[in-house]
Amino acid sequence: MNKLPKRAGLSLIASLILSLFATSLSAAGPDPGAAIKTGNFKKYCANISAVLNKKTPADISDASLKALLKDPGVRSALAQRRLIEKFGADNLAAFTNADQANAEFLAWIMSSTETIEQYLLGATPMGIAPRNADNWKLPPKSLAIWKTIHASDKDAHKGMLLRVAIAIGLNPPGTGNQGVGQAKTPATPLARYNHFKTAHKNKELFASFDKLTVWDYRQIVSSNASDADLSWGRAMINTWRPDLRAGEKVVLSTSRVWRRGSPYGYKNGFRSVMEGGGKCGPRSSWSIFICQAFGIPAVGVRQPGHVCVTWRSPSGQWMLGYGRGWDASKVLGMSGRQFLSASAARFHAAEFSQVERLRWLARCIDSKDRAAEVMSVAKKISRAQAPEKVDLNGKYEKSRGLPIKPTAPKFKPESAIKAAPGVIHIEAEAFAKTGGKVSYGGLQIPGVCVHNCYAGGKQIHFQAQMQAAWAQYAVDIPKTGKYAMQIRVAAANRDQVLDVSDGKNKLAQIKIPNSYGLWSTPAAVELELKKGPQTIQISTPFQRGIAVRWLELKAK
Repeated sequence: MNKLPKRAGLSLIASLILSLFATSLSAAGPDPGAAIKTGNFKKYCANISAVLNKKTPADISDASLKALLKDPGVRSALAQRRLIEKFGADNLAAFTNADQANAEFLAWIMSSTETIEQYLLGATPMGIAPRNADNWKLPPKSLAIWKTIHASDKDAHKGMLLRVAIAIGLNPPGTGNQGVGQAKTPATPLARYNHFKTAHKNKELFASFDKLTVWDYRQIVSSNASDADLSWGRAMINTWRPDLRAGEKVVLSTSRVWRRGSPYGYKNGFRSVMEGGGKCGPRSSWSIFICQAFGIPAVGVRQPGHVCVTWRSPSGQWMLGYGRGWDASKVLGMSGRQFLSASAARFHAAEFSQVERLRWLARCIDSKDRAAEVMSVAKKISRAQAPEKVDLNGKYEKSRGLPIKPTAPKFKPESAIKAAPGVIHIEAEAFAKTGGKVSYGGLQIPGVCVHNCYAGGKQIHFQAQMQAAWAQYAVDIPKTGKYAMQIRVAAANRDQVLDVSDGKNKLAQIKIPNSYGLWSTPAAVELELKKGPQTIQISTPFQRGIAVRWLELKAK
């Protein structure tokens, strides 16, 4: 596209905005096109304030203010004035004067009240105290980042991807609060946008991702993880623990991060966090990371001598896990109760935005008494949105997580599997019997779990921290001799093994490599087997969770 001389380009921009803004206030009202053309946003802001002072009803009440805010022109004027106030008139002038494309981008923003409001509401602090103090500012770099994404992809001009683009402008990659596992060099904002756009297109993210607000997306796209780690995190859960996808409960994978000081460090990103282990800091970082990988907003939580996590559930309620209750918590500078109240207010989006628009209006009004009357109405609306009642001392991982005492799955004994030419192939879920000894208060089932494989079919899972677990398979061996046994497994921790026996005698031991939760096929082990029907048993001594897809026997 050929670039116009700047003055000519800005004249076109001015004409465009004038036509878009003509219905907003009046033909004699403020001229946003002229403000962009001249860079005099201070004057423009003052003109809007003067018009809004005149339009504010003399009799301030719930009804009169609600009627005022239904006027599209008033809403547009309020949003534009607030944008200038929070970004800074001088900063906005510097942005538009730096490049014609910047001025065109600002003209596009100014043409949509909804877009400006999403930007402003997404940047509005969570807590009521900073909202009342109203000292916060829009990050100066946020428009430049947003503009880059906007210019690269037309899909970022509306809907969910517009909100994602705004969120990345406000919180680019690397501005999250994970303590370990972060990328050495944060992803570029455009790369992070493309990462989540592609993951969404491929249906890799949870369904709740589609309907989040800009503020929610900020708690995802800011992740300190590399884009490669985010992709790996999804692949790892899909392979190793696909059961955690149900109900968007991937945060429960935190229990598999070994609670110990890491002897290996965290040089391999979040793979190392799961592999190497860690106490509360790394476990909190993992919780945040794995939620963000699937498109769930998550934030770190501080407690006395401890850190843990809070995340947004599909219902919109923020949950607390791996720590003490809400009353012991600090989240984003707020107490746990304050955070719950603030998140409940945001969940009621219509009322929250109405309260904020009244706050914007109060800032315009010259009379302190009338401004106070406006804020009184805003506070009344805000108080009407009571937070949902929650158990302030409840633990998600016990009360809302996996069943405390699940029923063992029931399977009919499998018939003897006929040997295929050269290879005996056994699907892992086709066991004849399973059993074991539970530990840690009996939170496991006495045997292996059967999960739906993400790629189709079934798989089994040897649960972590069992005293013992086994699965037996009925096989028909065609002739006596030596057989090579291979197994398809996924593991996310080091130093694990599977013992192979005939139910009584140990025949071999398979060393399970850390495949970082992805499928792998370890080196075959040799078994001495007799002809005829018999039992092959695989079992685990203490381990950290192993998924099994299939077993194969091949005569040597």
